[in-house]
Amino acid sequence: MKKNPESILQQIQKDLLAERYDCTLELANEKIPNDQLIVFIGNDASEREKILLITAVEQIMQGEESKAPAPYYLVHFHVVLPFAVAPLAASQTGSTLLFINRLLELPGFELSEIEEKVTYRYVLFMHGAHVDKLLLFSIIGNIMMTLDLFGSIIESVAAGQKTFNELLEEMLTITK
Repeated sequence: MKKNPESILQQIQKDLLAERYDCTLELANEKIPNDQLIVFIGNDASEREKILLITAVEQIMQGEESKAPAPYYLVHFHVVLPFAVAPLAASQTGSTLLFINRLLELPGFELSEIEEKVTYRYVLFMHGAHVDKLLLFSIIGNIMMTLDLFGSIIESVAAGQKTFNELLEEMLTITK
């Protein structure tokens, strides 16, 4: 894997700034292996900041090393939800995330039991060094909507306030 050329993240930053998003490009250093674009995407219901990290890494496709006129990239969109997962609630949280991911067009909730965190991750595989503006804002908008819709539900289970079964019972009651 090669490091991302800055131009993809610069292009994304330019598009975001044009739409008045607050974002900062942080270059790779000894602590950060790849350049990353840090994007403020609002506050949650508890007024905690939601931060989207965007990175792009060039991919060398086997057999394409010398043929490809434009390189391939993986553009990662990553959000760490602003709460911890109680160790005793990890299993319930995992079940909740699996259930929610099945409902989503772009599933991406993940549980890190070691870090006691829930993250949302989406990866865009692309050819060429330009991200379509409409696609970019569709992905970011979908991530923001997904976090708004499910963040507090996930947090209630992660904090041990509800179990996955209690959550399902509530949903059945609402849909009757």
